Amino acid sequence: MKGLDTPHGAWPEVPAVLLSLHAALLALAYGAFGLSSVAALMFLTQERNLKFHKLQAILSLFPPIQRLEATVGRLLLAGFVLLTAGLAVGAYALGLVKHPDTYRGDPKIIWSIVVWLLYLGLVVMRWKFSQGGRRFALGSIGGFAFVLLTFWGTNLLSPLHNP
Repeated sequence: MKGLDTPHGAWPEVPAVLLSLHAALLALAYGAFGLSSVAALMFLTQERNLKFHKLQAILSLFPPIQRLEATVGRLLLAGFVLLTAGLAVGAYALGLVKHPDTYRGDPKIIWSIVVWLLYLGLVVMRWKFSQGGRRFALGSIGGFAFVLLTFWGTNLLSPLHNP
């Protein structure tokens, strides 16, 4: 991906393989979060149709509501694991582990930590407190809406990602 892989770009001291792995893992994570929010929208639609006893609930081509709820949780967990791995590879590639003060205050790094904490909260809410249903689906949709609305702004503000 031309915009994400920069072998001769901003970070000549960082191997291109680590940058590509970092970008690929994060793209897969955001894709999993997007699919999770789509499954959550399908869950909310199916739940509403069942609640109001609409015939559309029986005739629709949506999967069963239990499968949709499980899919939202699994995709969210997979996205969280991929996000964690992508952030870890990025931190290792930049040397943040050895020199944490070098990139302190970068908007994209701060935003990434906020997104990671947001999805950590959703994963803990799901698996530790057995939260499911409508509240969990709304959390998944809200989390992805936050990512969609703030990604490009923080990316443009970051001197690390836009030299």
